[in-house]
Amino acid sequence: MQLILMGVAMGLALLKLAPTGKAFSKFMEDLNSILLLISQWFTYVIPLFSFVIIVKSVWAGELTNILSGWKAWVLVTGMQILILLIMVSQLCIRNKAKFGVLLRKFSKTFLIAFGTNSCCATIPAIYECEDDLGVSYQVAGFGIPIGTSVYKPSTAIRLIGIVYFVASSTGTGVSLQWFVLAVLMVMMLSVAVPAIPGGVILFYPMLFSQLGLPAEMATAMIAADLFFDASCTAFCQVSTEIALAQQATALGMVDPERMKHSS
Repeated sequence: MQLILMGVAMGLALLKLAPTGKAFSKFMEDLNSILLLISQWFTYVIPLFSFVIIVKSVWAGELTNILSGWKAWVLVTGMQILILLIMVSQLCIRNKAKFGVLLRKFSKTFLIAFGTNSCCATIPAIYECEDDLGVSYQVAGFGIPIGTSVYKPSTAIRLIGIVYFVASSTGTGVSLQWFVLAVLMVMMLSVAVPAIPGGVILFYPMLFSQLGLPAEMATAMIAADLFFDASCTAFCQVSTEIALAQQATALGMVDPERMKHSS
């Protein structure tokens, strides 16, 4: 939480100092490039890290906690499906399109994201889908890179579902104050999650520590995260497509007739 607040304050200060803060802004751009490169290295390390965590948990007799993750997966997946259906329904109503037609248009991105577990791999499919929906390239060209990086509603649902499941299964008191803190932390952390496979596991220890959840359950959820990652990536990418189509509709930058017809 402290790091996020410092980041917001630093951003506001840079805006206030512009253009005198250009040198520092250039330094931050270079630093961002370095961090992106490190994130790519993490992509290769995370599968090994997950394997070590699973072996360690099984060796320590925590297999029951890992297997209980399927309950959290069912809860999270159910929430994601419900919200996705609501979003598709809203898009259908606003553009008078058929529900089945839109689902077919979104299916390619969903399957690629689920199969590759990669946001980057689905970007060409998202561009193709937005074109098939009749969304203006001005919206798609600007929104897809940003949306892929920071728009992660599925990750937020995933984290809040997991912490609530762990809290209820371990007897942790869930007060209104606890739930509000959990939602705020999850919303901010979901934006900060790097767009790499398994990137969200970097935040489990901090999230569990701040919310007073057992540390051993954080380890178990990291191990069980293999069940969550592929489906959450798929839901995130499709949500980005729908959100861009909704925004384009609101701006009058979509071709409704093209959206109505099958490709």
